[in-house]
Amino acid sequence: MGVVYFKPEDRNFPFSDKPVIRTLCVRFIININYYTEYTVRRKTCTICVCDTTIPSIRFDKNGICNQYALHYKLDKRYPINNYGKKQFNKIRKRILKHAKKNKYGCIVRLSGGRDSTYTILVAKRLGFKPLALHFDNGWVSKTAIENIKKTVKKLNVDIRTILYPKCHFLRCPGRAVQ
Repeated sequence: MGVVYFKPEDRNFPFSDKPVIRTLCVRFIININYYTEYTVRRKTCTICVCDTTIPSIRFDKNGICNQYALHYKLDKRYPINNYGKKQFNKIRKRILKHAKKNKYGCIVRLSGGRDSTYTILVAKRLGFKPLALHFDNGWVSKTAIENIKKTVKKLNVDIRTILYPKCHFLRCPGRAVQ
């Protein structure tokens, strides 16, 4: 049994006498065509698994994506070997020296998610005396706020919260990042 394709304008198009069903069929065909066209045009990096489903992805002439290029650049600058450890220890010593003279050695942005929570935990364990900084734009979830409270209390770190009203973001979202 084969598949028969119809164009919506064909006289033999199924349900041509029923406008509602015909419209649904046309929409379905358009969606199938879009999906097929999209999957055909989707491009994947020649080195990693990143593809065009990532909105900001770009590819060079060799098909290597900008995500991998950034990873490669950072890996060369901060390798995970003895040289990388030496570089890290230099930075760590500078932060610890600063932390001895001041109340805080570094600022860590705390959103309540696992990445920022882990970052502030590592900063505390390394002796950096972190100050937690939280930006509240009015869309922060209750779970995130609870995570922030628990983290700050458990790690015994100070926190500063900067409040931005929702209306500020709704009126001019581009200005909020300036």
